[in-house]
Amino acid sequence: MQNQSPLTKAVLRAFNFALFTVPAVAATVNPFAPSGATPIRFDFSSVSAAVFPAIQAGDPNGTPTDSPALRVDPNTTSSRFAGIGSIWTLVPSGPEAGSYIGTGTPISPYHILTAAHVVDIDGDGSADIAPGNVNFNLNYGSAISHQISAAAITIHPDFTGFANPAINDDLAILTLSSPLPAGVPIYTVAGIPADYYDLTLVGYGRSGDGVAGYTVAPSFSVKRSGLNLLEAIDYDDEQGFDPGSAIEVYAFDFEDSANRAATDEFGIDFAYGNDLETLIGGGDSGGPAFVEDIFGNLFLVGVNTFGYSPITFPPQGKFGEVGGGIWLESYVPWIDSVVPEPSTYAAGGFMILALGTLWLRRRSA
Repeated sequence: MQNQSPLTKAVLRAFNFALFTVPAVAATVNPFAPSGATPIRFDFSSVSAAVFPAIQAGDPNGTPTDSPALRVDPNTTSSRFAGIGSIWTLVPSGPEAGSYIGTGTPISPYHILTAAHVVDIDGDGSADIAPGNVNFNLNYGSAISHQISAAAITIHPDFTGFANPAINDDLAILTLSSPLPAGVPIYTVAGIPADYYDLTLVGYGRSGDGVAGYTVAPSFSVKRSGLNLLEAIDYDDEQGFDPGSAIEVYAFDFEDSANRAATDEFGIDFAYGNDLETLIGGGDSGGPAFVEDIFGNLFLVGVNTFGYSPITFPPQGKFGEVGGGIWLESYVPWIDSVVPEPSTYAAGGFMILALGTLWLRRRSA
């Protein structure tokens, strides 16, 4: 675990109104990852019928013991996840009428990155909801401390609906009607190549444990977090999923640390501890996948969007199931086209930093 692996040619998108510099930090090596390998191909076509739009605890009787309650992030202003909010959407009429929940991440004081299917309920690639019927809910110091409605919804132009016909491009940006309160964390988007990263996952969705599955309903005021390992990727659907094209999708499996062989989906025999390994569930859609350096700085690299079970449909939230989302590296230009320069809102430059070398926590031999 002492080897160091540089991540080269990293490009960071800084949305925090200032030049964001990253010191060189030590990388973490996973001895279980194939030496010199890259994440395997996630073949969406083979599981397309089982994919479900979508933090699970481990075994309640495992070691260390775990439960959904132990995964809850407190609604404080000091939490590093304090900026992650829930998204409430209301479809007032029609066949999709109802109230829906998702998760979103601030990337500027006025902009929230989430999944497109959070606002496209009927799966046709267009928002079904007027911006005024979408609220971003913060839990910044208390439950539902702030509710801010959207002024505009921008869906990625290549998105044609969830799994219709692919799971790629499932991104949307909400433009808020008023800025986030002062002090709320704004997260930095990192456009970096996919690798065996430790992913920190955060969301407001269904929870439970790996044995019983989903047992806890989503909540607009209760967010949870956990870890998983990026193990698989897929390519640009507009390029016929050519392996030479951009990586647009990432995936991870939910392994039982006490029985990895039976719960491994991608052939990477690795699991975090029982109280760390996690899976996403309904309501976590749109939530962040972060990588972090050894100083605890969080970098937004993915948006969680889907889950599937190799055995059952819909997924039940048990060990052996899979989650994943949209890898942001190739989407930075689109994000840039939607999010104005911060000088629109405050003094300061909005810039792309091309760093020769950025050292992040990664798991690769």
